[in-house]
Amino acid sequence: EAIKGIKAEMDTLPTLPERLRRLPEVLGILLSEVVGLFALIPYALSTMALYRSLPGPGSEAALAKLGVTVERDVAYGQGNRCLLDVYAPAAASKAVGDGDPEQPPAVPVIVFVHGGVWASGEKWHYAPMATRLAQEGYMVVVPSYELYPKALCPQMVRETSDALSWTLDNVGARGGDPAAVALVGHSAGAQLASMALLARASAAAAKDAAAAAGDAAGRRHVTRRVAPTRLRRGGHRNAARYAASRPAGQHGRRACRAWPGARRWAGG
Repeated sequence: EAIKGIKAEMDTLPTLPERLRRLPEVLGILLSEVVGLFALIPYALSTMALYRSLPGPGSEAALAKLGVTVERDVAYGQGNRCLLDVYAPAAASKAVGDGDPEQPPAVPVIVFVHGGVWASGEKWHYAPMATRLAQEGYMVVVPSYELYPKALCPQMVRETSDALSWTLDNVGARGGDPAAVALVGHSAGAQLASMALLARASAAAAKDAAAAAGDAAGRRHVTRRVAPTRLRRGGHRNAARYAASRPAGQHGRRACRAWPGARRWAGG
């Protein structure tokens, strides 16, 4: 990514002298990226070792020793990278039961979306953070998602939202509390988390608006069907429906004149 950025930066300079003046700064950036990459090797090795050493669910002996289990590569969608890891504290395994009143409460849940400039990053990179949070009593869900260039941002947002939906639907069976879920992200993951929440809120608002419009249309339809001019033909049943569809005291004299029995049904 640094090399791509350097090339794009140099392409913006039209003349050779300008490029030569810019070259030392660009080389300094490249050198810092390379040094940073090699400096991360010890961290990457220790992180991978930790990730591989964590026991799976149901490993009671290892759980007692480390206090954390990890359920790896759980599918939450159809894509090749639609997988997530679930880090569970010891309290979560105790919270799964058959309704025993002495059973401990479900644990709060954190969904953590990894970063990587939308083009890199793996869920196992965050094993140390997730392990530490699990040791503090949180269940941590770390999903991966399809990366650029195979996917663009809208797909990443949808997959992030799908991971959140999976969490809300499934952590209860693992000892997590679906009513106490926090969505967190790092770098590009923070942007995807924010966009996923906005998309879900927008969809919910649109659904509510459609439902409200449908209710209003239904009320207009009922009013037309039991209009006062039709009460003579409809008999007392239509009169009752018409009365029920109108606020108290607003049934009107016309309805009562239309059918002699309407006054009783309209409360007049």
